[in-house]
Amino acid sequence: MAGKSGMRHFESNLNIHIQLYNCIVIMSSRFLTAREKHSPLAARRWSAAGAKVIQEITILLLNSIEYSASLFLILGVALPAEPSFHAHQAFGIAGRAWATWLIVWLAMAFFSKTTKRRESPRQRLEHVIPAVLGFLLIFREGFGSPWLTRTIFLDNPALMLVCVGVTILGLLFAVWARLALGSNWSGTVTIKANHQLIRRGPYRFIRHPIYTGMLAALLATAITQQLLSGLLGFAVVFFALYRKARREESFLSQEFGEVFAEHREHTGMFLPRIAG
Repeated sequence: MAGKSGMRHFESNLNIHIQLYNCIVIMSSRFLTAREKHSPLAARRWSAAGAKVIQEITILLLNSIEYSASLFLILGVALPAEPSFHAHQAFGIAGRAWATWLIVWLAMAFFSKTTKRRESPRQRLEHVIPAVLGFLLIFREGFGSPWLTRTIFLDNPALMLVCVGVTILGLLFAVWARLALGSNWSGTVTIKANHQLIRRGPYRFIRHPIYTGMLAALLATAITQQLLSGLLGFAVVFFALYRKARREESFLSQEFGEVFAEHREHTGMFLPRIAG
């Protein structure tokens, strides 16, 4: 009975994912069409509608813990006195959390300001290529040399549960930071028209909280993968995001001058600054 109930719950969540994804495609298409036709009023209307869709998707992501619980039932994991929650199950749930997060991220990308200044294609490749390589090392089975397939993390049920929780919370933290940025966000290093220096939400304490959430989630996911390739993949992504963050700060420093310098004195790059 538990397995059938879990399967029904899983199918219900999957249908919601598909419906919301279809809404994203429709909203984004109409928004971009309105913008191309230079109709600011129509663009604002579709932007507002899209914001509502994004809000619903964010709520869906917040329900990921319940979603994970339904997966436990499907896999026959009822957390008995002797737990049977293994690394391969944790890695599968973490992968689904990343997939949900990616849908949210792609949806929000359509609602941002026009670009005033952007990094060059060569500069972008400097952090995109290592990031892609790092994710492949974690999520692509057998990617890289055979010696990278050595197991370095124990398959401990308690550790795997903690890693699933950290993955979900890290991705939620990144979404919160992304919502705080609003239309100032961009996937590349840019300065937007009428760009604002955001100092609310997690930006009160951290200059790059999106990367903080992503890195926390990625490290936890790498542990569920158990292999040396996962840890190496995390290190490569960390290096890529660090380079990107440094370039972003260079852009912001040129744009906001002393205001950003003051902000940097009171915040940390990826973690809150500890008062000396």
